[in-house]
Amino acid sequence: MRERKSILTALLALLISICIPASTAFAAEKAGTTHTATKKVDLNTASADQLQELPGIGPAYAKKIIDNRPYNSASDLSKAGIPASTIDKISSRVTTSHAAKAQPRTPSRTPQATSQSEKSSAKTKASSSSKAEGTAGAGKVWLNTDSNIYHREGSRWYGTTKSGKYVTEQEAKAAGARAADE
Repeated sequence: MRERKSILTALLALLISICIPASTAFAAEKAGTTHTATKKVDLNTASADQLQELPGIGPAYAKKIIDNRPYNSASDLSKAGIPASTIDKISSRVTTSHAAKAQPRTPSRTPQATSQSEKSSAKTKASSSSKAEGTAGAGKVWLNTDSNIYHREGSRWYGTTKSGKYVTEQEAKAAGARAADE
């Protein structure tokens, strides 16, 4: 009987010594704290999915990172609106390829121009986009086709929304659009 107890005790000790390290390794892996070397994510070339694997980076921050490329270092993420606490969390997990090699992504919206020459340049770019229809001119308004609101010349939104077209004010009203509250 004593012999059986000692064998069972030895087997139990062996089982415990095998299971505890295995469960600890499993828990560490599940929590993302394994000590294996992980490949760093390149801020200038990573996809949105790759960026979202970083702690604190969701779809919105991934889009901001991609829209504000190129980066010279992780600290440059502040220009994309990423909080300093998140930058601290991910700085050891990211790298940057040479910024000159990275192609900056063209933003989906025309940036707000500050000088008069930049405003006219922005209008020209917006009017030549594939989603813009018609041409700007005297007596024309910019009809935002998503919101069904029209903007008069001189408005900061004139010709700069993602989708829209140049029409006369009468055509915009006939289409049921309303004037912007500017």
